[in-house]
Amino acid sequence: MTKVTMSINGEEVGRFDSPENTGKTLIDNIDRSIRQTKNTVKGNSMSALKTKVEKKYPDFVEEVERLSVAELEHRLIGYAKNNAETEKARENDEELQKAKDTVKYLNEPYKDAIAAIKDKTKYILTLIEEKGGEV
Repeated sequence: MTKVTMSINGEEVGRFDSPENTGKTLIDNIDRSIRQTKNTVKGNSMSALKTKVEKKYPDFVEEVERLSVAELEHRLIGYAKNNAETEKARENDEELQKAKDTVKYLNEPYKDAIAAIKDKTKYILTLIEEKGGEV
């Protein structure tokens, strides 16, 4: 295990162990999770986001609104770490992977048929235009 220190704006906000040689390190997953969350938040107004979060998690908004920026940053790191660990657990879930493989296998004939229909439709539409017809 490697000791990892997480800091925001130069201030340490968390320390945790990260397994070595895992391909994607925990810190990479946390960083990706934070970036995805920031991108999602940019597209939402605060009032709409607050309403959504209050509806799903009634006590959460009141609880976190009382926290300082440093405490909020610490909470954010904790959530990002939990998210990374959950994603890793999902990736390592053999039963889930088998189910995904089964769905992929069962979906193949439909996927192939739909792709063939789209290709043929696109070709016919292009041919109609070339022959002077309107699409």
